Amino acid sequence: MALDSAHELGVSLRAAALLVPLTAARLLHMGAWRLSRMALGAADAQIALRLTDWAYRRDRDHGTPAHLQRGLFAFESEAIQAHFPPPPARLFVPGCGAGRELLALVAQGYTVTGSEPSPKLLAEARRQLPDIALFAGGLADVPAGLAPPYDAVLVGWGAWGHLPTATERIAALQLVRPLCPQGPVLVSWRLEAAPPLRKTAEVPGLQGTFSHRGLFQARIGRADIVREAKAADYKLVFYGPTGLHGYAHAVLRPRGTSEKASS
Repeated sequence: MALDSAHELGVSLRAAALLVPLTAARLLHMGAWRLSRMALGAADAQIALRLTDWAYRRDRDHGTPAHLQRGLFAFESEAIQAHFPPPPARLFVPGCGAGRELLALVAQGYTVTGSEPSPKLLAEARRQLPDIALFAGGLADVPAGLAPPYDAVLVGWGAWGHLPTATERIAALQLVRPLCPQGPVLVSWRLEAAPPLRKTAEVPGLQGTFSHRGLFQARIGRADIVREAKAADYKLVFYGPTGLHGYAHAVLRPRGTSEKASS
């Protein structure tokens, strides 16, 4: 068996082990660990990303009218008003899901562009916003066709909180920087994933939990976001430890810029 095939099978089996009863999970995990160890690499991060993608492909909530029409969360509105330039500034929303944030931002007069890695959610966003530029992709790559520079970036909890390690989050900020070289970046994440299915101590190298639906949610604190921002040449200008339904959020700005730089 080729190393890449063994690695692929190992990652899939270890992800599946999180969704079955404990006895079967142990057997799956033991065999999968041996296969994935053959290829080394970022197997643990791939488990989190794959299982999260699997959960979103089976998700029935994010495209519903109730979800899409709820608008911005209170903490999002407050952060945007305090730190973002006013409409019609150009905003980039990577990981835009089915379009909840986009619909609210367009209603406020912003010019928006979004990207989404889930084909199901991207199709719904395009149905809701047929006149908006929306691209396939997430925070791990830069979709072709973007037209930077943007004035600000909004990354919702459904994108930032699913990045499994500090390495992925630092890399995401480094990809965002040339797209928005002067403006702020708002990121948010759940303080806890509830109810948890497994603690990620069973998946070495990750800090967070998997929900009963299979979504990975990173456990990120203020010290983490400060350290990761610095590594990507950003500075923390605001941190909110609590928010609606337990969301934490932070506003980051490229080092060497000020609030006036994007206004």
